[in-house]
Amino acid sequence: MHSETIAPSAPAVLLKNVEQAARNLHGVIYETLLQQNLGLSAAYDATIYLKREDL
Repeated sequence: MHSETIAPSAPAVLLKNVEQAARNLHGVIYETLLQQNLGLSAAYDATIYLKREDL
């Protein structure tokens, strides 16, 4: 049987980079709302929200 140890890699996305991107995009992009979809929620017996980009 062959086994090897795999060392954890660095995170693909660093928090400081996300925060910098948010600062760079401030005033350029805008927050859009989530809207609960009652039909899908009932069909899957779960609370399902859709990200509305058309509002």
